[in-house]
Amino acid sequence: MYANPNKAYTKKYLFNEILKKINCHKHTFYTYLREMNDIEQWQESPREYLVEYKYTENLTTINFDENMINSIFDNELKKNLLNCKEYLSIEKIEIGIYKLSSYFEDIIRKFLQLSKTKGLYNITNNDLSKLVKMISCIERENIVEKDFYLNVLREVRNKIVHEEIQNISLKKELFFQAHYIVPLYVKYIVIFERKIKEISL
Repeated sequence: MYANPNKAYTKKYLFNEILKKINCHKHTFYTYLREMNDIEQWQESPREYLVEYKYTENLTTINFDENMINSIFDNELKKNLLNCKEYLSIEKIEIGIYKLSSYFEDIIRKFLQLSKTKGLYNITNNDLSKLVKMISCIERENIVEKDFYLNVLREVRNKIVHEEIQNISLKKELFFQAHYIVPLYVKYIVIFERKIKEISL
């Protein structure tokens, strides 16, 4: 929906699309949908419910919460995140998302490696082998709430790493997503950085 704003979808269609990517219960799907404040929902007919992401393009760059970033203890990570701002324009958006998604993967790996060393969770070497397995480990060990978002961020990282995003139409599509995706990357980077700080004490 974020890649195709102002276009209506049935809830049934969206749920089936999500099932193609991740195992998700209907109750979970409807809960997340209900919590998304920028999504409009309405009943088209007695048996058909539609949802739509309403967006008017009035920004030339993506902003994210600098106060949240400034709460990070690791000064190098803080500096790197703040430096991402210059890449969050339509022309450079794929670079900005690539950088954020890299820091996202790195901080999760660092947290799991430290947790494994301290014996805090049931973490194997295989769990640390790639991002999809690290997120599966986080889900299995119930390390964070609403871990569905982690898979959303993983999907975006896979797209950035494996697809060339050069033409302006693809950049605009990613730019639409970035208004939603960038704050999530920052949020979870901060969450795991704080968890690292907590278990390092």
